Amino acid sequence: MYQERTVGEGEEVTVAGVFRASRGVIDLGYRSGQAENEMLPGGAAQTAAKNLTTTLVFGLVLALLAAGSHYVVYADDGALYRGLMEKVNTAR
Repeated sequence: MYQERTVGEGEEVTVAGVFRASRGVIDLGYRSGQAENEMLPGGAAQTAAKNLTTTLVFGLVLALLAAGSHYVVYADDGALYRGLMEKVNTAR
C-alpha cells in the first residue's frame, strides 16, 4: 500500500500533492492524514474517467442496498422483516 513508485522517463502521470518551492519537489505525503495526495499513471482525462467509473459503481451498489433494505422492511407489510426478527430473537 505505501510503497515507493518509480516513473520511467517520458511516462505521463497525474499527480495531486503539495509543491514545495524551497526544495523544488512535489510532496505526495503518503500517510493516512493525506489520502487525497496521489500519483497515478496516465493523463488527467484517463484518471477522471476511472474516478467516474468508481463513483458510478459505488452509487449503484448503494442504491441496491437501499432497495434491498426497503424490500425487507416493506414487502408483504413487513412479514419478511418480522420473520427475520423472530429468528434473531430465538437465536439468543
